[in-house]
Formats: sequence, C-alpha cells, structure tokens
Amino acid sequence: AASSQPSDGCLPRPEAIATVLDGRAIPLRRIRGTAEQAARGEMINAELCHRGGQLVYVVTVLSVTGKVVYVSLNATTGQVIGTR
Repeated sequence: AASSQPSDGCLPRPEAIATVLDGRAIPLRRIRGTAEQAARGEMINAELCHRGGQLVYVVTVLSVTGKVVYVSLNATTGQVIGTR
C-alpha cells in the first residue's frame, strides 16, 4: 500500500530551506539554543528529516565533555523529542 507520508530520511539542503520558507518547519536558529542546552554543548551540524510521519531536526552537538550527542527536535514546535 502506498503511503501519502514521505518516507523516513533527511532532506537535501535546498528542500530543507524551502520547507522552512514555506512555514512547515521553524528556522534552525530558533531551535539551536534548545539543542545546545539539551546536550550541554555546541551545535556542529543539523539536518531536517522525516521521522515517523513528522518533520524532525536532528542536531549534532559536541558536548562540554567531548562526547557527540544527537538531539532530535520537533521541527514545527521546537520541542526536544530525544537525545542519544
């Protein structure tokens, strides 16, 4: 059965930018601080992805302890979904 939901995966940069400009995701600058606080470090990368039918930012943060932490945030609300 074909799904109307996009498959899981991250968007190419131009598509991610268009998604933000269309208002379907909040700008990365608005969630950067949230991600950095959640992982206690500095953002080094971010991608806008489809996960389980929703848009999610996956932010890579280098923590103050030197560990790489991945923070997932809802791309429409900016809420932290999880860290790993």
